Amino acid sequence: MAKIDCVLTRHAKARMKDRSISVEEFLSTMDHPDDVLIGKKGELYAFKTVGEGKRIRVVYDKEKNRRIVITAMIVE
Repeated sequence: MAKIDCVLTRHAKARMKDRSISVEEFLSTMDHPDDVLIGKKGELYAFKTVGEGKRIRVVYDKEKNRRIVITAMIVE
């Protein structure tokens, strides 16, 4: 099985910090999402509920063996 790397943009890193999304929560969302949806422009949305009802959404693009993370947020 090929390893898939994650590359976080500056924007994604800043949003994670602003929104108190830990590295562990981010990795859990990327590696074991509850659901993945495809956006209108082909971007991917990974969702994961962590802790007590905290739902994370990570938006990323997939290129060969890497994922370019665009942003991360907490959703209702």
